[in-house]
Amino acid sequence: MARPASSAPGPQEVITRTVRPGDNVWSYAASITPQGEDVAKNVDRIMQINNMSSPNLRVGDRILIPGDD
Repeated sequence: MARPASSAPGPQEVITRTVRPGDNVWSYAASITPQGEDVAKNVDRIMQINNMSSPNLRVGDRILIPGDD
């Protein structure tokens, strides 16, 4: 018997990056934001999935970057 299709979203795809000198949340967000869209929205997404209260990063930190929805 076939199961009904679920309307619940699947797990969000993420990429793990190790912070290097010069990296910042804005540059990570800009790298995943389509041209013409608001980079700040992805800054907020990155901060949320990493439980960050500040956008400051330290070299060597590991950060999760959301993939396509």
